[in-house]
Amino acid sequence: MEMNGKKVVNIWPLRPDLLRVLQSQDGTVTGYEYRVGVMHETLKADEVINIRKSSPQNPMIGFSVLLASALEIDADVAAAVWNKHVLENSAEPGGVLTTEGGLTDEQYNRLVEKWEARYAGPTNAGRTAILEAGLKYQKISQTQQELDFIESRKFNRDSILTMLGVPKALVIADDVNRANAEVAERVFAKETIEPIMRLIVDQLNEFFVTRFGDNFWLDFESPVSQDRETKRLEAQAGTNVWQTVNETRAEYNLPPLEGGDELYMPLSLVPQVGSVTDPTQEPKQHIVLKQSNTHFVNSKHKKIKQAVLARSYPKRKFVENITEKVVQKISEKQKESSNKIKVRLRYKDELVNVWDNIMEERKMYVKKLPQRANAFEKVMRKFFVQQEDEVIKNLKKSGEPKVLNVEVKSWIDKVLFRRKDNVEELIKVTAPLYQDNIKEGSQDIAILLGVDLVDIMGNAHAVEFLKTKPIKFAEAVNDTTLEALRNQLSDGVEAGESVGELGNRIAAVFEEARSVRTETIARTEVGSAMNFGRNEQMSEQGIKRKQWLAIFSNTREAHAEANGQVVDIGDNFVVGGEELAYPQDPAGSPENVINCQCSVVPVIE
Repeated sequence: MEMNGKKVVNIWPLRPDLLRVLQSQDGTVTGYEYRVGVMHETLKADEVINIRKSSPQNPMIGFSVLLASALEIDADVAAAVWNKHVLENSAEPGGVLTTEGGLTDEQYNRLVEKWEARYAGPTNAGRTAILEAGLKYQKISQTQQELDFIESRKFNRDSILTMLGVPKALVIADDVNRANAEVAERVFAKETIEPIMRLIVDQLNEFFVTRFGDNFWLDFESPVSQDRETKRLEAQAGTNVWQTVNETRAEYNLPPLEGGDELYMPLSLVPQVGSVTDPTQEPKQHIVLKQSNTHFVNSKHKKIKQAVLARSYPKRKFVENITEKVVQKISEKQKESSNKIKVRLRYKDELVNVWDNIMEERKMYVKKLPQRANAFEKVMRKFFVQQEDEVIKNLKKSGEPKVLNVEVKSWIDKVLFRRKDNVEELIKVTAPLYQDNIKEGSQDIAILLGVDLVDIMGNAHAVEFLKTKPIKFAEAVNDTTLEALRNQLSDGVEAGESVGELGNRIAAVFEEARSVRTETIARTEVGSAMNFGRNEQMSEQGIKRKQWLAIFSNTREAHAEANGQVVDIGDNFVVGGEELAYPQDPAGSPENVINCQCSVVPVIE
């Protein structure tokens, strides 16, 4: 890798035979030496990604396929050289010239020169030799080893192909039909090419891509060709039998259809004995399948997202185990003190354990959070689709950009969406969602306390929240999108890309916005509104103190430390060095707020 400080500016492929590993006495790689002729350069260990196949003899260098097949390659080269020399030395397979008398040096030299000129070499094959001075030609018969020469070369060839993982049918056309050729191609792609591609990509993901952030991942399109006929027959046989229409469409990376998650049967199917159908009930009409407006994330994107999340799995699992043990100890201490507190809630006649109720409500909150976030996600995806349509339309209308910096900036401004209009639109569609989630969080606390719900929507805090929160949110979302578009368009113009290529850059920005970014936004904003409603309802019900709950295996360190923290209802929690009135308080930094799944609960005296 070519580095400019800590920034990677280029990545170059190097010939492995010219690269030498530099190791310390304990076997640690300290660097690499790349030598071409008399020129050489020393590279740091973190500047080289050594993509190798493992070797028990030398794990630092590895063991290549060519090295494994070196003996067969050398044998085949030697056989080819032997064959070449046979043709060059004589037109015949081999023989000797004999005479009963002796030859002088002059006669011998003249004979050799004349013989090589007239009869040696492949072009003189079959030419009649005229001998003199009593010379006779005696042919030497071929040995059994010479007769097996061709078979020996075939054996070398097959061994080399096996080492390289190349099916014989791809190289040799003898007795190969279409079916054998297609199978050979698939086997070669699946067992040879795809593992090599996976090895290269995995190494780049582990040692190269992480330099640019944790949310990036390289992948490749599989070179293995599918048997489309077999796949079609399986889909045809399985649809509405053991899988739904949408499950079948997902296999072909097609978006789902509304109503496509049901299994359909013909109306003529009835039970063989008896009937479970109410005769007074009218039969249900067929459901018409139609295209869903929900943005579709295909299996490829899901796979990449899972890979990103699992990249540092061992490290995260280690941290999670430690955090879980700490949280468990804190929870046990809290439970010991809470077990002594039993109150009679209004909706129950018996005395109940407060901590058990809080834990049960906590489970419901965690389950409810992603469900309510789905509604927010749908609104955001639809909004981003509209934005993308607007930008693409502006791009087609603006045409090719100019090359002068001032004109490029002006051209980009014409392509981008109108900030003011989009901010107002986003406020319009999200304000009702904030209101609904505030009510939901408020109602959860009333149910937990077993009291009548107090309407908090008219108090000063709620009015201020609904007045400022949607505006700040809409401005931040649009500004982030505008910045990403400006960067992409500027890079594309600088690279001299066409309108079509610039359109692909725009599509990539909104693709990311509709997937990972939308999920993060929805969960964060829904949790913020719900916890605001919970905090306000506790205050209206006269609760004196509140508690921070963060019982999660994947809780961030600052929130795990805040778990169980108790403060007065009007005071703030101290979380990661910041004061927060409740989890996902907008006053907190992104590190303390984004994707938080903590909740605030009452402390019942």
